[in-house]
Amino acid sequence: MIESHKLNLDTLAELSIEQNLPCNVRLATTDDIDKLIPVINTAYMFENKGPRAFKKPDSLRVNEATLREAMNEGFLIVVSKLDEGEEHFLGCVHYKEIPPSEGSGTEQDTNAYFGMLAVDVNTQRQGLGTHLVCMAEAIAAFRGCERIEIQVVDKSTHLLDWYGRLGYQEFGRRDWNSPVLSEPRQLVLMEKIISASR
Repeated sequence: MIESHKLNLDTLAELSIEQNLPCNVRLATTDDIDKLIPVINTAYMFENKGPRAFKKPDSLRVNEATLREAMNEGFLIVVSKLDEGEEHFLGCVHYKEIPPSEGSGTEQDTNAYFGMLAVDVNTQRQGLGTHLVCMAEAIAAFRGCERIEIQVVDKSTHLLDWYGRLGYQEFGRRDWNSPVLSEPRQLVLMEKIISASR
């Protein structure tokens, strides 16, 4: 578990200003779980339905247990806006630090890692996803990491292309067999070199 006091609200606010995030940003708490679950699961519906599907139709991306686990392992950063005094979540990204995956070029003991990148379906294609990726990279640099890793399912070629345009490069693949899958897949391991800034 990452010590959360090393990423406080002031730091998040400063990083969000640097990244030009057009909305409020904060760390999620367990009180947010019920509102976050539908935002994330709807954003990942392509995994269950349509030509890009690779999971069984009834397999959801997250539930209460997986979100609690994510918060325990690292930071779940949420972006939101206020509408008539009520907070509405627009997206989120999960950040944690892991031992470098085999094939990573790092010489550090840990790499930064992000996942669970989700943008509300009504807010997609407006640049918020890119802002969230930049936020994860800024946090990694703030914490002194030189590289940041992601994992993308091989069938999600649209995401592989998108992350490639953001500077991520494949460095390995890992077989993925899970009861949630409609057929065995591979996880594409990608990384990007970042500069520790603080």
